[in-house]
Amino acid sequence: MTPSGPAPLLEVKNLTTIIEGDGWTAPAVDDVSFSLRQGEILGIVGESGSGKSLTALSILRLLAPPVVVSGGSILYQGRDLLQTPEEEMRRLRGAEIAMVFQDPMTSLDGGFTIGDQLTETIRAHRSVSRAEATTMAVEMMDRVGISQARRRLTAYPHEFSGGMRQRVMIAMALVLRPKLLLADEPSTALDVTTQAQILELILQLQKEMGMSMVLISHDLGVVLDVAERVAVMYAGQLVEVASGRLIYEAPLHPYTQGLLRSKLSLLGNDEYVTVIEGQIPGLRRRPPACRFAPRCPNVIPVCTERVPELALLEAADRWLRCVNPTAWVPA
Repeated sequence: MTPSGPAPLLEVKNLTTIIEGDGWTAPAVDDVSFSLRQGEILGIVGESGSGKSLTALSILRLLAPPVVVSGGSILYQGRDLLQTPEEEMRRLRGAEIAMVFQDPMTSLDGGFTIGDQLTETIRAHRSVSRAEATTMAVEMMDRVGISQARRRLTAYPHEFSGGMRQRVMIAMALVLRPKLLLADEPSTALDVTTQAQILELILQLQKEMGMSMVLISHDLGVVLDVAERVAVMYAGQLVEVASGRLIYEAPLHPYTQGLLRSKLSLLGNDEYVTVIEGQIPGLRRRPPACRFAPRCPNVIPVCTERVPELALLEAADRWLRCVNPTAWVPA
């Protein structure tokens, strides 16, 4: 699934990540394909349990049994990361491909100071002295809006607020100026005002550094505000991929339409919030045909009889996994 133009920085092809249980296996990420050009922002959106975070962790190979990648390829600058030795992956993580996680308190080590963790990140990838690494850390902390940065290098994570910890995580991710940033719900655990500040900061730095970015979120409104292309995930599969404009103005998949209606009803003056009835099925309870069929308002017999393919609909890089799409009619 490669958009027209220059060769992509990242190309994920038929990625399948499984979870192995006691005598059973199930795909948590199922045959996912997408690409990303240099400097582009791709948004991946879907409810919790749709496979968004596991897709990002699969790209960085930060999985541990019983979760394993079982198929596909992940091409970064033409090199398959799934075939790359672990030593080389350690060099790529942070230096060229970085990740901002949704909960900084579980990502930062409470037993070490912020300065120790930042300088360790720098010196693991750059041949610099401790003093030089400290200078780089202070400059990046200043850049992400942490006041009195040099003094606060000696602070521990619990001494920072949630918003400040997230700024520290952003500093750690970007201090080495990576080419690709995976931002996994980077503002979810924060209050609304701080969420807006964190997203604005990430976007400003992304633009200044010319990074490519995959922004993962359950909030379609946030993704539409910032992403050039949007990939909608449901139950481990991509169900619709298109430009942000098409997703907003003319979504075709019933799930995408449901997400958009939910967002618009929250922003409007509706007496009741629009919701998608039901919930994402568990790994071992997924329907054998269309996974959205049990919740779909447009379901027809064929939806429960065969697995829909993710197919290219038109020349504008629009992909859809649905046998009965309907025109967008805002509720």
